[in-house]
Amino acid sequence: MKVEQEIKQFMNDLGVDLVGIAGPGRFDGPPSLDPTYVLESARSIISYAIPLDAQAAYDYLSKKSAIPHNIDQIRKMQRSMHVGLKLSRFLEGKGYKAGTIGCNIRYRRDPDIFSTNPRFSHRYGAYVTGIAAPGISGNAVTEKYGAFVVLNTVFTDAILESDPILDPRHFFDGRCQECMACRASCPPKMYEADEEEYALINGELYPRGKKRSIDLCNVACFGLHALSSTKKWSSWGKTWQPDWVGKEPLPEGNNLRMTLIKAFLSVKDLANRVQPLFDTYSKPWKEGFFEDKKNFPDYEDLPGETEGRKLRAYADNLEKICGFHIDDPIGMTCATCFMVCGQNPEESINRYSMLSQGGIVAYAPGNELVILDNYEDAVAQRAKYQYKNRAIVKLEFWWLQIRNTFKYIGFDVHTLKYKNKYKQRLIEAMADELSKEKQMKNKKKNEKRNAPREAA
Repeated sequence: MKVEQEIKQFMNDLGVDLVGIAGPGRFDGPPSLDPTYVLESARSIISYAIPLDAQAAYDYLSKKSAIPHNIDQIRKMQRSMHVGLKLSRFLEGKGYKAGTIGCNIRYRRDPDIFSTNPRFSHRYGAYVTGIAAPGISGNAVTEKYGAFVVLNTVFTDAILESDPILDPRHFFDGRCQECMACRASCPPKMYEADEEEYALINGELYPRGKKRSIDLCNVACFGLHALSSTKKWSSWGKTWQPDWVGKEPLPEGNNLRMTLIKAFLSVKDLANRVQPLFDTYSKPWKEGFFEDKKNFPDYEDLPGETEGRKLRAYADNLEKICGFHIDDPIGMTCATCFMVCGQNPEESINRYSMLSQGGIVAYAPGNELVILDNYEDAVAQRAKYQYKNRAIVKLEFWWLQIRNTFKYIGFDVHTLKYKNKYKQRLIEAMADELSKEKQMKNKKKNEKRNAPREAA
């Protein structure tokens, strides 16, 4: 049996059925597609996807509860890392060097603290190994599960045979155009539905919807603006940006970065809320720790008859695990663009319907959850009661915020070395593609003009 077959059989035995391989010659692209950044001797990668729980997504989108999905996400992230470690040891047993990394939640150092340049892009890895292609939202979409998966990558110095890839526009020109649930599900509409931008990978332009501003995504995904532009539904975030209520914020003429900074500093439990994600998504804990219900109970096993009491019980449990104080344990408040993307457009539109008909999140005394069906009631409830944070959480917020700032701010030599060269090649490729499109249009015009003469 060839080593590529052995790898896939090994992964299948671990319960992972979506696995792809890319060997030498598949890594010509952005700096974050360079496997040698992670493993200096890397020649090949193995990319794989683990599906998330659909029922937990339904509960999340319909506003029944955000806890099951947050639990599932942590468990699947941990599982993906342990699968990577096992495959690495399997390859090492065959005499190869191998390694893996955590999920993309820790980024390369950059002078812009809000930049999101991963050590290695698992999405790009999924493209070059053939298990996914880009969707309108920029998420990696798979045939079997849509975008609602956890991606990870193993790096090795083994010279492996590459799998066939999907066409860069495989989903973009088909199912994405008849769906668009991802864009509809983004509260500030971070990307355009009818304009494209590209990544240049192995000489091919990989499309996605053009980003209006990455800061819109940062504001939404950190729960800093949760209200939809229709004012009919929200994500699980507690905060609304007053100037954005009832409309799509326009990046032009608006200081989005200042809005983002002010929002970050005004929500006094933000760092405490998202830190468990950093701690559990970026490094493997002891295998089985989060599956053990004594350590990490299922939603049904959390004490409390109300959602607010279950949220408090979940927060207490995370406090024991992570070692700092937490009031709101729902670190994952948005990410709806990837959650609504199911295995087909019908499923995706159904998920968006759950979101758009699920109401608006507000709170009552004791931080009890209240879901309201209309905007006016939500405004009135927010005026009566705003989510309360303990003093210890507000104090720890500043320490965590400062610590995380110094982890990410700075310069990355690899990025500086390759980023400008890549950008220039991308510009040239886009200009070449535009020239080809013009030539094709002119050819069609000429054919149409000459058709009557030929017929005569």
